[in-house]
Amino acid sequence: MKKIFKLSLPMLVIISNVSVGISQVNVDDRQSVENAKIVGQLHGLEGDTLTLSYWVNALGLDETSSYKRAFAPVEQKIIVAKDGSFSVRIPVYKKLQYFSLKSNRQKTIWKEEYFFRKGKMDDISTSASVPVLNWSYFILEPGDDIKVVLQHGQMSFSGTGAEKIKYLNEFKYSQNRPKSFQSFRGDSLSTIKRISYYDDLQQFGINILKKYHGRISPMAYQVLQADIIGHCQYYRYSSASLFNSYKDPTIRRIYLNIYKEQVKAKALPLLEQLSTEVLGLSKSYPLFWQQRFKVEQSYLLYNAHGDGVETQQASKNDLFEAVLNLKKGLLKDKLIVMNCSDMLKVFGQVQVEERLATALTELQDPTMYAVVKRFRDDFSKGQLTYDFTMEDVEGNHVRLSDFRGKVVFVDIWFTGCGGCVSVAKAMRDKVEPHFEGKDDVVFLSISIDKDKRMWKNSITKDAKRDPKLSYQRPGAHYSGDKTIYLRTLNGSDDPFIKKYVTNAYPTLMLIDREGKVFAFSAQRPDGGKAKLLIDQINDVRKL
Repeated sequence: MKKIFKLSLPMLVIISNVSVGISQVNVDDRQSVENAKIVGQLHGLEGDTLTLSYWVNALGLDETSSYKRAFAPVEQKIIVAKDGSFSVRIPVYKKLQYFSLKSNRQKTIWKEEYFFRKGKMDDISTSASVPVLNWSYFILEPGDDIKVVLQHGQMSFSGTGAEKIKYLNEFKYSQNRPKSFQSFRGDSLSTIKRISYYDDLQQFGINILKKYHGRISPMAYQVLQADIIGHCQYYRYSSASLFNSYKDPTIRRIYLNIYKEQVKAKALPLLEQLSTEVLGLSKSYPLFWQQRFKVEQSYLLYNAHGDGVETQQASKNDLFEAVLNLKKGLLKDKLIVMNCSDMLKVFGQVQVEERLATALTELQDPTMYAVVKRFRDDFSKGQLTYDFTMEDVEGNHVRLSDFRGKVVFVDIWFTGCGGCVSVAKAMRDKVEPHFEGKDDVVFLSISIDKDKRMWKNSITKDAKRDPKLSYQRPGAHYSGDKTIYLRTLNGSDDPFIKKYVTNAYPTLMLIDREGKVFAFSAQRPDGGKAKLLIDQINDVRKL
């Protein structure tokens, strides 16, 4: 049966400069909407601009989540009055909803971190600039009326719903919080220490939350439990997933033992007590569910077939079917959207379109349905590509339509991206030489680097290292003399990037002579697969 959803745009009061993510503007009118209110007196932030973000459906361990496009927030700007006061009402569309509130004004903080490598632990201090007011993924419920006062660098909270803010503020900024831990890839002792750190962090968070039992609504209390456990377990399983990074059987067996003894063996009784509704509302649990599935499948396949099996791809093939078999609800819907976002980078065009069509028949939540529908509309083969305007090395503005009549290969990257360097090298050594003298093919290298000097140093063939800049080796992203190098005018906020980069870099695209999309996920040429990309480009040339 075809689903029909009535959609409307959520509004905020006393706020301007609306910026809306695709998953947040589509909310069923029939849902009950009740406002939450936050008022404050922020001494030291008089006249500052606050950025308010809120999610109808939230997903992320932090605000750099790879699923930002699918789970983007509504964003609003709030001007703090000259006397330091501000007031905002936020519509709450579900039983609870996440929000962030950050000041434009910054402060410098010092934090202590552990670094562990080759059996040695170092305790060092690092500085960072952070917003003076820095609430990230805090929780609101309908009817909340929260007052915040910032005075002499200290915050106090009162009013209905304030206990949730007090808890999250204590958990995130307590001096007793376990020190963050930096591990090093390839060091098994470092991996064990990292897993232990997240065990400590989880227990720390649960112990603090217990103090607020009875002071927070049962629903919010349980979602916060799911958030803490989901966050920490995600990183524990991510540590075990390093197994997939190595072909050496000895190293693989080391990580297999780490997984068995340090990760899988740990029971999670608190999660087993939480309802599917709670787990679906959690911003962290769906990420943990997916990561655990991928890691467990990889180890099962390894145990069954040994070192020769492609465990990562097999896990991706099984994941979609596992998600479809879940009980209907928000947890399943979030996982479907995550999987759809991932598959745009992994599978071929026909398979992507088939899976998107299947996903649309399964989704229940109207905002999640709207996201996948947008994926289908944007990523269907034959769609006219968005006509960008970007800057070339000489500072000239270049439009995609300038190349109409030619086959266009697009490589989207940023300095510091290891996979992007690997693709650039394969393009330089294997792909571009094959099309030497063929003027009907154009290679576009598009960087989202905001630092122009850094970008130019990355693409200059014989560049020298600049000690004033911190980045990957000079010239690492040079991909050939035939390449046209472009840079977005506003980093990853460029409309073309927002439309086509779903969750990872590099993003590779193929566009036909009419400016229509042939492939949103073109074949990567690295890893010995250059010929597959060459064949794909030639297929477009024959059209």
